[in-house]
Amino acid sequence: MASQGPAYGLSKELAAKSSAKFSPEKAQECLQWVQQVTGGALDLHATSQDGFGGQLKDGKALCNLINKLAPGSVKKVNTMNAPFKQRENIEMYLNACSNYGMTEGDLFQVNDLYEQKNIYMVVDNLRSLGGLAQKKGWGGPSLGVKVATENKREFSQDTINAGKSVVSLQMGTNKGASQAGMTMGATRPINASEFVLDGDNVLKADQTVLGLQYGTNKGASQAGMSMGSLRPINAAEFVKDGDKVLKADQSFSGLQMGSNKGASQKGMTFGAARPINAAEFVQGSEGLGGDQSVLGLQAGTNKGASQAGMRAYGASRPVNPKEM
Repeated sequence: MASQGPAYGLSKELAAKSSAKFSPEKAQECLQWVQQVTGGALDLHATSQDGFGGQLKDGKALCNLINKLAPGSVKKVNTMNAPFKQRENIEMYLNACSNYGMTEGDLFQVNDLYEQKNIYMVVDNLRSLGGLAQKKGWGGPSLGVKVATENKREFSQDTINAGKSVVSLQMGTNKGASQAGMTMGATRPINASEFVLDGDNVLKADQTVLGLQYGTNKGASQAGMSMGSLRPINAAEFVKDGDKVLKADQSFSGLQMGSNKGASQKGMTFGAARPINAAEFVQGSEGLGGDQSVLGLQAGTNKGASQAGMRAYGASRPVNPKEM
């Protein structure tokens, strides 16, 4: 890269990304492997991008390498130092790699090596070539990971059809639960707690008993109830009248509807006034009750004030001696 000027802008960013992908350790492994296979002399300590690329840019070592792995891959290796001859060596090496079985993604472009644009791709190419050589039975020095051998399997049509009727576990599993015997909308007991004892008989959820799948009322019963009628729940709903015990349905307001605490409207007529206690009676010479021309306290009180002597609506009337 000494012959090229500094990069700017996008070219600089691409060069920085390429440099970040280069590994000096892997480059040294590649140089060592090429030297062991070809028997040539390489500087194993020149692991920088310039040092690594400078030793391989003429293409000679690469052509000798592929000829060792697959003899006769490159018919004639150019020994001249002319740039176009060196480029030709690299091109012949890439064609030989393709014929050897390497995929397009494992190859690189001529300028990636000769102009050192992407040296990391040359490293990756050599490591892939080493793995492919192991797969093909190369018994010499190894490099990289052996490429896996394809294990293609053939299934009969019956086996394929049988697999279509199996629920894949990728969709989940019901752990063996079954809905056998279930009918849409019907109740079904799940465990013993859904069975209710009625004396010596065991009733199931479908025998006139509210199924526990719908919830439970904890033993409460509506037996004998009719829609709209009153039914006492506990002893507090019973009221004693002397020695008699009156139920909520015997001519008084049931406690389920609330309680008036014993107050009675007996003898009341709608719209009439009724005194509640003795304070509602006003004492005169004969003693007047609340219903005898006296304003009942249920309607309020004027505390003894009187409108007697008033002449007409709107006229003034003194209230106390100070107003005389």
